[in-house]
Amino acid sequence: MKNKPLYILSGVVVLSILIILCYYWYSASAELKTDSPKTTAIVKKEAIQPLKKDSVDHNPEVPKSVYHWTPKVVDFTLDDAERLTKSIYDTLTVDKQGDMEGDTIGREFSDLVFFSADDVLHAVVVVENRGPFYGVSVGWCDVFSFVKEKNEWKLSDFMLNAGGGGMYGNPGEFRRLELIGNQTVGIILRGGQEHMGGNYHENVIGLNQGKLQRITTIDTHHDYGEGVGDDFKTLVCDENEFKFIPNGRAMYDLKITRFNRLSDKNKKVKEIVLPYHNSYKIPDVFLFEG
Repeated sequence: MKNKPLYILSGVVVLSILIILCYYWYSASAELKTDSPKTTAIVKKEAIQPLKKDSVDHNPEVPKSVYHWTPKVVDFTLDDAERLTKSIYDTLTVDKQGDMEGDTIGREFSDLVFFSADDVLHAVVVVENRGPFYGVSVGWCDVFSFVKEKNEWKLSDFMLNAGGGGMYGNPGEFRRLELIGNQTVGIILRGGQEHMGGNYHENVIGLNQGKLQRITTIDTHHDYGEGVGDDFKTLVCDENEFKFIPNGRAMYDLKITRFNRLSDKNKKVKEIVLPYHNSYKIPDVFLFEG
């Protein structure tokens, strides 16, 4: 019994050591729990950083050049385009339309569209040339391309009688811009007429690095009927829809789908995909009677 105080002292020491060990274990656990959210937050922060351009998967349908349609431009107007093209129109002689001296062509600077390609600003201007409103008169659209170089807009190319048009002085109209190749913008013009039925087409003018080129003309609508008023009956109604499809080459493929709209509005007649070889060779089945 003489050693009892020694046993008690030893027990107290062991207990104290256990308490100290438990304290350090608990503190370490708490510290780990506190640090975990910090680590997770850092991971999340890194994950939402913008991806580098080189790390983005390549989409074959997106051209290498980045095109932005109709960016905000305030330093070029239709008046500026008219001023820069005045010397061209001043040299033209326009044939008189019809039998009267007053039956000549009226000219209107009608459309101005901008786009940027590889950070270079371009402008497309369409000029409508309208004849007097009767049968033998014709009309058409001219196209001008401009580019901004060193803070100055310059005429890069032009094409007179580029497309559109029709009888009764119809000049046609600008429809849209769209990519028809990796480096080629398509300027789409629409023309047509209504006479014993309707006939419409769209002209595709290519613009590549400021230079214009005729690409193709696609018949888009043809209808014909007989009778007048309530007795009129449509006998023929055909349409072509078309689009350009990226293919890994400089110029896209042209897909044309022909429809018979007479009885079934969506009756597909024929479809074809055409590669570009200096032009698109459109088969006769996709050509409509005038």
